[in-house]
Amino acid sequence: MKLERGKIGKALLFAVLIATLAFLSFGSVSAAEQHYVNPGGSIQGAIDNANAGDTIIVRDGRYTENVDVNVDHLTIKSEHGYDSTVVHAANTSDHVFEVTADYVNITGFTVTDATGAASDYIYTCGIHLYQAEHCIISDNNALNNWRGIYLVYSSNNSLMNNTAKENSNVGIFLYSSSNNSLIYNNYFNNTNNARDSGNNTWNITKTAGTNIIGGPYIGGNYWSNYAGKDLTEDGLGDTLVPYNSSGDIANGGDLLPLVKASASSVFDTGTGTYPSIMGTHKGKAKSYLRVTSRLANCTPTTAALTQTTWATTGATTQGQTVMAMDSAILLTA
Repeated sequence: MKLERGKIGKALLFAVLIATLAFLSFGSVSAAEQHYVNPGGSIQGAIDNANAGDTIIVRDGRYTENVDVNVDHLTIKSEHGYDSTVVHAANTSDHVFEVTADYVNITGFTVTDATGAASDYIYTCGIHLYQAEHCIISDNNALNNWRGIYLVYSSNNSLMNNTAKENSNVGIFLYSSSNNSLIYNNYFNNTNNARDSGNNTWNITKTAGTNIIGGPYIGGNYWSNYAGKDLTEDGLGDTLVPYNSSGDIANGGDLLPLVKASASSVFDTGTGTYPSIMGTHKGKAKSYLRVTSRLANCTPTTAALTQTTWATTGATTQGQTVMAMDSAILLTA
């Protein structure tokens, strides 16, 4: 009987100990907090005071610093997007944002001026991920850096809705980084747009929705030097795919590159509207005292015109004289 009571006592003591430890552990985890950074404040200071799970919200303004992100599960975002929130590199030979933690989200910043020359294998860039996983980099503008976005030994990350332009070395570079399967709806306009030495996915399945250049479908990315054609007129490239940045994307590439809509080659008219000349037309504008439009939906108009040269492509409709009602210039074939 005494033995059983001893066992029960030990069991109760163990249970109380476990409950106490659980309570202490739960109590030691603080609830996620929001930290606000005002102009004149420090993004780095907010990160240094943050814990896993916190969110840092940066208010509109210009900030000059080099930001090191070493806290896991941290969200850093601007309050109103990258047009309103700009981070300049304080040291141009260092990255604007360097991420060395996992599960970090960075969204809504213009990052610029990391332009220092590469030395000792240090390549400055707007946003740098080093040995980072499960991060989301979205809705940023990497402008005028040595490299725009640079991933090194970093996998399972997502990059979407970013703009990388006017970066002197390359827009985006994935070095020894693989399984980054959500790289889509980004806008690249750089002398060299992309380099990728790993195995990554540069598009998602064609999905209805407005893309970063205003097209009707989301798929891959916009590349300033993509030379293919959109044969199906859905805003996605059909030829010269996958886009591989002249071979700098080593494996695969973008299967659904975004294509800007082409302007009408001559002009368009709609019910109740006047013609609007699109494109370029060859011919001369000559002086006339009286001009009468022969196009539908137009009212005869009298105008005094000055002779000038009109540099153009295209032609007039059925060889007739065409007048641009909005500019009052007469075009002749």
